[in-house]
Amino acid sequence: RRVTELKSQMKSELAAVASEFGRLTRFLAEEQAGLERRLREMHEAQLGRAGAAASRLAEQAAQLSRLLAEAQERSQQGGLRLLQDIKETF
Repeated sequence: RRVTELKSQMKSELAAVASEFGRLTRFLAEEQAGLERRLREMHEAQLGRAGAAASRLAEQAAQLSRLLAEAQERSQQGGLRLLQDIKETF
């Protein structure tokens, strides 16, 4: 009788352990999924900010290039013409 009770107790304890491991496995899987989602969102936000900054830099570079070309063109003008256009240059 004692052996039967011990076997029954062992089966119950094994089932409890298996159940707890299952619960912990589901919990950890949910935590992992949440962390991965937050990490992806964070990286996407960083990429968006980096893309916007790159666009602004490209616009500024294009504007500087146009200003440089205009300054070079004006430097080719004669002195009087350059002085007449000085206000527009600035």
